[in-house]
Amino acid sequence: MLVDYGFFPSDTNERKRLEQTNPYELRAKGLDHPLTPAEFAQAVFHINQRRGFKSNRKTDKKEATGSALKDAIKGVRSALEGGGARTVGEFLYQRMLRGEPVRARYRESRTQNAEGKTRILKSYDLYIDRAMVEAEFDALWASQKRFNAQQYNDKAYTDIKGTLLYQRELKSVRPGRCTLLPDEERAPLALPSVQRFRMLQEVNNLRVTSADLTDRLLTKSERDLVIEALESNPKRTFIQIRRLLKLPASTSFNLEDEKRPELKGNATAASLRRENLFGDAWDRLTRSQQDEIVERLITEESEAKLIDWIKLGFGFDDERAESIASAGMPEGFGNLSRKAITRLLPHLESDVITYDKAVQAAGFEHHSDLSAAVTGEVLDSLPY
Repeated sequence: MLVDYGFFPSDTNERKRLEQTNPYELRAKGLDHPLTPAEFAQAVFHINQRRGFKSNRKTDKKEATGSALKDAIKGVRSALEGGGARTVGEFLYQRMLRGEPVRARYRESRTQNAEGKTRILKSYDLYIDRAMVEAEFDALWASQKRFNAQQYNDKAYTDIKGTLLYQRELKSVRPGRCTLLPDEERAPLALPSVQRFRMLQEVNNLRVTSADLTDRLLTKSERDLVIEALESNPKRTFIQIRRLLKLPASTSFNLEDEKRPELKGNATAASLRRENLFGDAWDRLTRSQQDEIVERLITEESEAKLIDWIKLGFGFDDERAESIASAGMPEGFGNLSRKAITRLLPHLESDVITYDKAVQAAGFEHHSDLSAAVTGEVLDSLPY
């Protein structure tokens, strides 16, 4: 494209000779002085090869070095806002003149605390993001347009900038189909309603076995106590549940064994209820409001848009909104859709009934009949 618009020479050897000039110097010089079309092309081509980090919240959370990267970006942005440089290219050229590195270098260092535990500190010398690159391109183009408005026309600007910054959108993973309502997609596990459904399903299935080997379901008041404890904690051990229900130490539970010493609580609520996030305000929200918030947290790719939405909707400052946007959420999907769970929840909540009975009470076919309903085929055994 740079060749097509007359910036780079079409001859490969002529372009090769341009490698002798310093692109960092050109990026700084071009803010005030005219560049030849080839020099401008070299500056833009150099930016293109190092066009910076573009945040995508859904993938950033999986990066072990994500916070170190963001801290380094903040450091560069602070330096730019401090007035020492107008663009990231000028900033890097100033570093080069001082003999400082101009490329991102990832570092790890180890320190020990008073207890002798080793802590790994991760950092970058510097890091730039895509917004800084876009701002620099605009500044360079505006500067050069003063000297040659004909070549630096609007069409060339749109096409070159579009190519420079283009990035394919991530293709989102589609969840499977709901077991009970096949036309609906499965709901994310992070939704508070799905977390509550999972907990009720497990606790309603909990059986108490006494020392004489008789067993029983929990009473509704016992079930409600356990659910309340799980709603406010990421997990509760069976030892804690025994104490909560004032049961003898000799009592055991059908879901309890060496490999499973606990029940999982509401991981989403435990995360967002923290003091520096929603705090006590989380419990004053309706379940549908909580679901809407979490839906945003797990689907919004733009961190800036999400932070603005949180600030506008809840009146939080930048720091708290950023903390909420960065909160970790459970990943994956359940087997049921939100619509199916909405129908099942009232039945699971109203009585201590198991999932299969709740399915029938909600007007669905018996769970064991569903495969035949979907495929039309009933087999005596699974095919080899």
